[in-house]
Amino acid sequence: MEPKKAQYILSAYHGFQMLVAAGILITYGLDVGTRQPYVDGRWYYALMVGTVSFLLAALLAIPPLRRGVTGEGTAALCAVIAILGWVLFGIFAAGYMFAVDSRQKPGVWLDMINAILHTLNSIGYQARFMNCCCFARRSQFTGRADMNMEPYA
Repeated sequence: MEPKKAQYILSAYHGFQMLVAAGILITYGLDVGTRQPYVDGRWYYALMVGTVSFLLAALLAIPPLRRGVTGEGTAALCAVIAILGWVLFGIFAAGYMFAVDSRQKPGVWLDMINAILHTLNSIGYQARFMNCCCFARRSQFTGRADMNMEPYA
């Protein structure tokens, strides 16, 4: 895959991730607005996870900014957000399964999709950092030399 196509695909992927995070923010934000005196910490935790997820996806959706941040730091940050997303899904899925609050149906599914997307992000950026599979660069003519090696100092 040529670099321009990969950049467009990655930007579209992060754009979809932004839409899912915006859906989480809208779903839980409207719920916080209607239940203002009786809101517990779960809804604020959902808003925090949605905000952090949206900001990271917005940062990674812009190709010049993405070039500067790809690496092990981005993989670790995506892994942390994925863990926060899975915890959020667990919190609201338990309430959904036991019918404590049936108004959270769309929010639970958006939480799961967001956690899956950030898990895939973390795996992808870690694979890119480790130069495994298709990300390893080889020499142009013979393909034997590893072009990712550091030059001798």
